Amino acid sequence: MKLLLYFCDAFAWRYCQQTDFMMDFWTTCRPLRTLLGYSSGIVPSLLSGKYPRETGVWTEYYRSPRPQTRLERALTSSRLTLAPANIVRLVLFHCAMRLGSPAVHQLRLPLELGHFFKHAPIDYRRFPPIELPVPTLDQVFKQKGLRFETRYLKPGRSASSELEYLRSRLPHVDIMFYYDIALDHKGHHVGASASRLKPELDRIAHFFEQAWALRESAEWEMLLFSDHGMTDVDTKYDLLHALRDVGLGKQFLVFVDSTLARFWFSGSEVRETIMARLGRAPARFLTVAEKEELGIDFEDDRYGQEILVAEEGAVFQPSFITPAFNRHQPFPLRAMHGYLPEFPSSYGIFAYRGSRYLAEIPNPMPAVDLFSVITAILEADA
Repeated sequence: MKLLLYFCDAFAWRYCQQTDFMMDFWTTCRPLRTLLGYSSGIVPSLLSGKYPRETGVWTEYYRSPRPQTRLERALTSSRLTLAPANIVRLVLFHCAMRLGSPAVHQLRLPLELGHFFKHAPIDYRRFPPIELPVPTLDQVFKQKGLRFETRYLKPGRSASSELEYLRSRLPHVDIMFYYDIALDHKGHHVGASASRLKPELDRIAHFFEQAWALRESAEWEMLLFSDHGMTDVDTKYDLLHALRDVGLGKQFLVFVDSTLARFWFSGSEVRETIMARLGRAPARFLTVAEKEELGIDFEDDRYGQEILVAEEGAVFQPSFITPAFNRHQPFPLRAMHGYLPEFPSSYGIFAYRGSRYLAEIPNPMPAVDLFSVITAILEADA
């Protein structure tokens, strides 16, 4: 038996609704109910079957203060040096983004706040992308003596070249895991539209149809799944401007993602001030019960004391993920993700073709159930 696991970042269920994507091909095809957050937290949960509170990984950045360096103290001591320093950092940030340099993680944060936060050592080219304190699929594969290989697919890869590679590797592996980022990359820029993403969807369909034809030389089990959907952006909100006089870095801290803002407060008074100030923002703060239900009720507060989640289609701009030279710059992306899982556009995809998994698959399919589905397929082969 050969198992093909194809993870397609940001393959939204809405694309299936718009096109009936390969509906005659799959044994089962379902919307996948995502988790709140981004790939940094969802992918570890997919590969372990555990919520972020158990994996310990949620967002890429978390609060972990360190002392400022001597240079940082000098540059942040005066507006005359801080403003030019942050402009230089923004220029370097955009250069690093184009070059795909890891330095982008250090440069995207304002200099005066950078020492408060740490970036998780996530590398999506690895399987799993970060070491976890819970069992993961790679450990299951190794325990069963299965040979597996990971392929990280950047935009521009052709289906024919990947099929040739797959054909050459089939005698040597039992499990192929693909990580395809093309839909996420292009979807951000063209919008959450199956028609605009047709070349990418056609490439994926062609790959699966031709890969299935290889079953003459090996029995196939195939899964296509994603981590979240994609949502067209229709509203932006300048959260940092709304809180400009409250004392950022002294009275409170905030890490502003595109759709999430995570807060830490020096006391109850500033907490109440900020929550009241943001009462009319296109977003809302999560309750304690919601954090528990979403699996982000951590024992400590490194991911935030309060979490503000944007409404479907709204973004925080500027943010630390998409920093801007001035607050009036338009949001650079047409579509975004990272909204509450119950929003219709948040659903990803789960599709299965094979004969070994016989249990009923929930509709929608919970993201954390993927681990048990894959292990059940492997057990059926034992």
